Amino acid sequence: MDRSNQGLPTALVVGPQRAGTTWIHNYLLQRGDICLPRGVKETFFFDERYHKGCGWYTHHFRRKPHHSAVVEVGPTYFHSAAAAARIRDTLPGARVICVLRDPAERAFSLWLHLRRYGQTTVGFREAFLTVPILRDSSRYATSLRLWTDQNGGGRVTTLFMSLLKTDRDNYCRRLCEGIGVPFSKPASEFDQRVNAASRPRVQWLANTAQWAANRLRDRRCYGIINAAKKLGAKGLIMGSPALLKDTTLKHADRLWVYDRLASEIDELRELLHDPKEMSEWGPHRADQTDADRAA
Repeated sequence: MDRSNQGLPTALVVGPQRAGTTWIHNYLLQRGDICLPRGVKETFFFDERYHKGCGWYTHHFRRKPHHSAVVEVGPTYFHSAAAAARIRDTLPGARVICVLRDPAERAFSLWLHLRRYGQTTVGFREAFLTVPILRDSSRYATSLRLWTDQNGGGRVTTLFMSLLKTDRDNYCRRLCEGIGVPFSKPASEFDQRVNAASRPRVQWLANTAQWAANRLRDRRCYGIINAAKKLGAKGLIMGSPALLKDTTLKHADRLWVYDRLASEIDELRELLHDPKEMSEWGPHRADQTDADRAA
């Protein structure tokens, strides 16, 4: 398939979720020279809607002469073997960006997100063990090997969310290099946090709203979804961060996650040649946090 003629993505930011991908999408959108899906951030094509065909996917992109690249930010693709294989076959040569975050913090944030959208009602530890998307997307080394095997190591860029917090410009430079576009300094308003977690006001209503939104996405009726968001429907149904009481990852839960992901963390260190961004991942980091708190 010829991507240049059809205007399909030349690069994909594949996640995982809760690692700053919404910030990336907003940054690419404000640049003005990146072609993104029309009317929506995520199409969920390569993992959930591949059966709808490439024509359905192609409809999302309208590349113009001033566009430096065509990009989709699809954080649910990260842990999907099917998505990786389909991207390899549909978009040969596309660049891939993986963004990693402290695995315990990311898993906890994703759990809060899943609760908001009515996808789980159980506690954090039980959800980690029983909710596939939460467990599978935490296996960084397994997923990163999948992407490098399917797409070639030279086309896969790994970023760390911690760099976004400490050196935003350098983070954007690495992102731009990975996508293959010139560096553009992010606007000052991109310091703000996005996608804060919350708790649904009424669980069944959140489930129904999510079901309806998925049906609208199937039909590419993004205008209805966006209009509802502008009218405040999302906050009314999904609630606000103020409704949550347990938004802080407990020390014991951090250690518990590290213990269950120990082999993945070790393998990732070896795979990425022990990057400094991973120096605080593991039990010693949690122990230090407790020491700081007691001091």
